[in-house]
Amino acid sequence: EVLQAVLAGVAIRGLTPFKTSLNRTHSVIALLLIGACLAPAIAALGRASVAYLAYDRDFLLTFRHWWLSSSLGVLALTPTMLTTL
Repeated sequence: EVLQAVLAGVAIRGLTPFKTSLNRTHSVIALLLIGACLAPAIAALGRASVAYLAYDRDFLLTFRHWWLSSSLGVLALTPTMLTTL
């Protein structure tokens, strides 16, 4: 989780002129693409790999589960946290 958050923060800050108020279209797109798609996918790749190797779980199903749950968490919590800070 920490790696995912740091990766998303560095990527969003480094690649876009991100504004925490989310009042610009490119800030919302950056949050959606990097924060809710890319960073959770990288984190889910690690979790699914461990589940596959250690517990013989279906890799794609586990990856999809972790990716969707992390993405939904980012989409639900990040705007709320940004507007309250």
